[in-house]
This record gives sequence, C-alpha cells and structure tokens, in this order.
Amino acid sequence: MKWSLLALAAAASAAALACTSRNEQKAAKMIDTGDVRKVTEAKQALDRVVARHPQDAYAHFLLGQVYKRQGMVDEAILEFEGVIELDDANAEAYETLGALYRKKGWNDRAERALREAIRRNPSVPGAQNQLGLLLLDVNRPQEAEAAFLAAVKLGRDLKWVYNNLGLAYLAEGRNPEATAVLERAVAEDQRNAVAQNNLGVALERLGKRAEAIERYKLAVAIDPAYEKAGANLRSLEDRMRRPAPKHRPSRAGSLRRPAVR
Repeated sequence: MKWSLLALAAAASAAALACTSRNEQKAAKMIDTGDVRKVTEAKQALDRVVARHPQDAYAHFLLGQVYKRQGMVDEAILEFEGVIELDDANAEAYETLGALYRKKGWNDRAERALREAIRRNPSVPGAQNQLGLLLLDVNRPQEAEAAFLAAVKLGRDLKWVYNNLGLAYLAEGRNPEATAVLERAVAEDQRNAVAQNNLGVALERLGKRAEAIERYKLAVAIDPAYEKAGANLRSLEDRMRRPAPKHRPSRAGSLRRPAVR
C-alpha cells in the first residue's frame, strides 16, 4: 500500500520530533553532570535544536540552564524570558528567572517572578526558598520566615531551607528558635560549613561561647577557605582571652555581632 504525501510528511515530522526529544534528554543529562566539557557539548547540541525548532520552549529552557552554569547571567535571563514567552505556564522558568533577577539585584522583578512561579505551581522546587532569601535581602524577615516555613513543608533540600529559616530567626532576634532550626540543618548534613557557622552565631548570641567556638571550628575544618567562620572564631577566642570588663558597655550597639552565611 502506497503512503500519501501527507502521511509521509507526518511520519517524517514525528521522527524528527522524536530525534529532537532524544537530543534534549541527552543534553539535560550532560548539563546535570556539571562537567565543563559535557556542558559545552550540550550547548552545541541545543544550538542545533533551536536553529531547527526556534519555538521549542524546552530547548530554550535547557540553554538557559547551560548559561546559568557557565555564569552567563544576562544570557540565561534572555533564554528564560524567551521560555515564558513560548510557555507562560512554565513555573520552573519563572522560579529560575526570579533567582537570576535576584543575582542581578533586580529585587522587584525577582519577587514578581518568584510569586508567579508559586502561583503557577505551589510545589515548584526552590521557589519558596528563593523568595525567602530575596525577602531577607530586602529586610523583610517575617515574610521570609513564612516563605521558608512553606519550603519546609515541601520537604526538599532541607539542609539549606533549615539554614535559611535560621537566618530569618536571627534577623528577627529570635535566637532560641534560630538555634533549634540550625541544629536541624546540621543534622541534615554535618558537613554543611555554612550551617555550622550560623549555628555558632546563634549559640554565641545566646551566650554559649564554648559551644559557639566548637561550631566555628567545625565550619573551618570543613572549609578552611570559609573566611566568615574563621573571622568569627578568631574574634570570639580573642574576646574570651580578655579580662572581663568591670562595667557593661554603655550602648548595645558597641557589641560586635558575628557574621552569618
């Protein structure tokens, strides 16, 4: 039986789309490796896909991920904005775009994108956490706390969500709550140097200096290049070596607060 030209065209189109899909899946796996050579190969493959199928939203999404991994923030932003033009229901594109806007310091645009991601899909990975970090950046810790608590309920990447919730509590001056949640962060990952340092900050603010020193030491042992933890450790050890003052400082503002994050 002879095939009609229309049937042949349809079969060829289906085969081309299947090939494109396989190429995209292969590219996605290569990007996930983080290997520089493989990410470069993925970009070359995606460039070819986009040249043939400029309306392919997923190919543009993957290209955006490549640019993001390569630190090319402006190029990544253009790709994810293009994804939204092609598919305005793509919650992950809004979430990633919000994080990139935050990196550029475009806070209003970042907040709109992140809230749109959550509106489109309340369980989209990372959006609540990114929104919380943005709200901390602009000194809105109570709203940040609410975002991090929503992220906790999603149960993803808890070692960082608990750490960031601890930062919100520290910003609110709620040091006991910060200590409790940062202990949960380090329970999720004992080798999280940032969480160990921030737990040291919370303990120091509670007056538990010896315990704070242990946490700072752990953070430095995990990451010797982590300067904030090293500075906190040196400062606290220096103050503990000094004789106790006969009188308290007249102003609370003269007391040094340790560095967080």
